[in-house]
Amino acid sequence: MLAGLVDGGHCGLWPALCFHLALAALAVSAWYWSRAVLAARFPELIMPNLRAGAEALAEVDARAWAWLPRILFLAAAASGMVAALRSAAWLQAVLVPVWSGPLLLGLVMRRRVFGPRDDLAPQLRAQEGWAFRWEIGMRFNQVLRLAPGGVGLAGIWMGVGIAMLLGSVLASFGLDTDMVRRVVPDWPGLSVLLGTGFPGPGGLFVATAFALPVATALCFVADGLCMPPRWARVVRRPPVFVPLALLVAVVPVLVPLHVVRIIPPSRTALAPAVRQPLGALFANWIMTCAPGDKEPVRPVIVAVSGGASGAALWAARVLRDVEAALPPPGPGMPAIFAVSSVSGGSLGAGAWISTIAGQPDGQRCRTDPAAASPPVDGVTRADRALSTLGGDMLSPLLAGMLIDDVPHALFGWIPVVIGATPPRGGDRGEALERSFAHLWHDGSLKAWDDPAQRPMAFDRGFLDLFYGARGEPRTGMPLWLPNAADSATGRRVMPSAFASDDLRQWPFRDTGDAQALLGADLPIATAIDNSARVAFLLPAGELVPLHRPHGLTDRHYHEQPTSVVDGGYVDNTGLLTALELAEWLRGPEGRQAAGDRAVEPIIIEASADGARAVGGESVVRCGGMPKDDPSAAGVPATPPHLLAAVIGPTAPRGAHAGLLQRQVRDAWCPHDGQPTQAYFHFYLHAPPEADLPLNWTLSDAAAAWIWHRAMQSCDNAQEMQRLRTVFAGHDQPANAQVSCLATPAPGAR
Repeated sequence: MLAGLVDGGHCGLWPALCFHLALAALAVSAWYWSRAVLAARFPELIMPNLRAGAEALAEVDARAWAWLPRILFLAAAASGMVAALRSAAWLQAVLVPVWSGPLLLGLVMRRRVFGPRDDLAPQLRAQEGWAFRWEIGMRFNQVLRLAPGGVGLAGIWMGVGIAMLLGSVLASFGLDTDMVRRVVPDWPGLSVLLGTGFPGPGGLFVATAFALPVATALCFVADGLCMPPRWARVVRRPPVFVPLALLVAVVPVLVPLHVVRIIPPSRTALAPAVRQPLGALFANWIMTCAPGDKEPVRPVIVAVSGGASGAALWAARVLRDVEAALPPPGPGMPAIFAVSSVSGGSLGAGAWISTIAGQPDGQRCRTDPAAASPPVDGVTRADRALSTLGGDMLSPLLAGMLIDDVPHALFGWIPVVIGATPPRGGDRGEALERSFAHLWHDGSLKAWDDPAQRPMAFDRGFLDLFYGARGEPRTGMPLWLPNAADSATGRRVMPSAFASDDLRQWPFRDTGDAQALLGADLPIATAIDNSARVAFLLPAGELVPLHRPHGLTDRHYHEQPTSVVDGGYVDNTGLLTALELAEWLRGPEGRQAAGDRAVEPIIIEASADGARAVGGESVVRCGGMPKDDPSAAGVPATPPHLLAAVIGPTAPRGAHAGLLQRQVRDAWCPHDGQPTQAYFHFYLHAPPEADLPLNWTLSDAAAAWIWHRAMQSCDNAQEMQRLRTVFAGHDQPANAQVSCLATPAPGAR
């Protein structure tokens, strides 16, 4: 993350500075509060008068007492140095000792203007039983009074930490952001605020720096209580962090703490019942985007793969270029009908879809340059908005792991125990969703002067993209299908603009309908997040329905709520959903919806692997035969034996995607039953210097490569020319010359 944040030239100086400031805050906090609690625990070392006649006091090594806080300071600073070295950010690694050495020396040699005095409270003794309750306040006060700088500085520091904890507790009940937004409408949430203020891991460092005083005081207060004699042989003091750690680990298994957010029912919220069948939406789209009498209907279906921020930016780039390649409106002319997305690609697809939803009725099929807002400095507002998707979204997620998830596990079970509805959100998943919405708002929505053409905000409902306030379908609006995966059964789960009650109008095999499972609509940001819940980084989202069935006759009475994870575990290309939709459109149901006109779908795939090992000749496309050598091993080395059992079951995902691509190529490329090319593939190549990171943050250099140069590689440029030719209804040109950049050779550096 650090290497990615600072390789963008001068724009990377501020993130790097914030990283060092946050690391310094963590190191100082570790020194400060360890110094405070040791002084409170052994005050005789700083108040000599307490040692007079105090023979019962235990001997304490003054050097160990002084060096323990310094060692913790150095350990915190060293963690940042290790992170920089692992990222090959050599300059940042060198800068850590440059500032940490003088800072530690200043702390050790500081002037004790507000130092402790001999008239402070004496050392507190451990008490048994209920006598402990009278000393809680005294022990808490002693930590503050004996801290460096006195009670003023320590009190402010502790107050901020307690305020953060209370805010996290409110968030665990689902009240934090919504309550504050009544006063501050643009409040993004504490995790997003810290993450945007301190990019990279800085937000997590700052959050830890303010969590330390609360944890330290809790330990010191508990240290004042001796366990009853019958327990003394096992444990002398009541454990603090072991029960909390067990609570954090066990409670999410027993209580739904990561419930997917919904749009609460209200007068303005759209319910799933408003959805029309797929055939009706297709017929409505044809009236606006594919009018005609006998001409074939040519819907374009775009499948965008996963790959975090790189996939988001690549999906937006490909969708914009495909939209720009569409010919002027006319009978038989193609237009984008649907987008199938996975994981990071869902962010780019959602941004593009929300941009289309903000356009007037006549411009949703294809943007009319004459009617669009004039560009600024040669860049359209839509391009300026979509190109912001490479921003840092991982920082709020990391901060949310501490600020949101830990208090959520400690207190989020209380509503369930008392019989209330489980809180929705309040975890790091919501922190990422708020980050999506905040980035899209700041980087895109403000770019439009005309509110009538402004993209839809990510906190709006998913169905708001496709239906008006009265439930009427938006004319010319393409569909969006963000794929998630059921963590229990492995099947796909996706929100949908069309109903699923009629299986003839539901083209997907063994796929769950998210709105039907929830019984309500969900925010756009949540639809993106559900598709991107990769293991370890994000928790599985629990699809707890709004209203549970109560009658025994209900066919869902015995069912338990399921949970969703990253859709890439089923198909990281999004191609399976696109293929099934295309087959349905050209089948009898789609032909009937088209008024008995022929339907000739076009499938476009956007892959975002970003690996230097993949050259243009290895991408599965029409007219090309990737190297499929049955005798080749295909990998440079075998995995370690201890990890083979783990890697083995997950590795076939890539092989399944390759098999699906070849199936689509064989069925939709020109042959006897398919006279024209109907499958196109745009691949995100890595720049020559490094592979693109699989991360929720991109450097300026990586984002610039994806947005400005990746589509210019020769294989992508040639594929785009073939696509334009097919869009125009012309024959395929032979050996057409295009202006392009040489595709990075496999393994080039």
